Amino acid sequence: MKNRHGLYIITLLLLASCSLPPEYMGDKFPKTKHVDIYYSVSDIKRPYKVIGHLIGHQYFKEAEEKNLSQMAKSKGADAIIILPGDGSKPVRVYAEALKYN
Repeated sequence: MKNRHGLYIITLLLLASCSLPPEYMGDKFPKTKHVDIYYSVSDIKRPYKVIGHLIGHQYFKEAEEKNLSQMAKSKGADAIIILPGDGSKPVRVYAEALKYN
């Protein structure tokens, strides 16, 4: 029975941690309706400036991209670039919020 309670608590903690919103530091602009997602600077074909930095808590790749995208929209970003991870535990997803010129 003890093991069952421990498993229940661990499951609840994992689910709670999955719902952590991304952290944002940077400038704020009027909310945008769409955010482009890039994985390499060379893929960006428009002039832009970095307006902020995002840190997400990755457990499910697609869900975290959606979370980062939603946060970026609320801060007025036109795009985000997902940066390579740093190997930290727990896993973090780093991104830069971009505003097109």
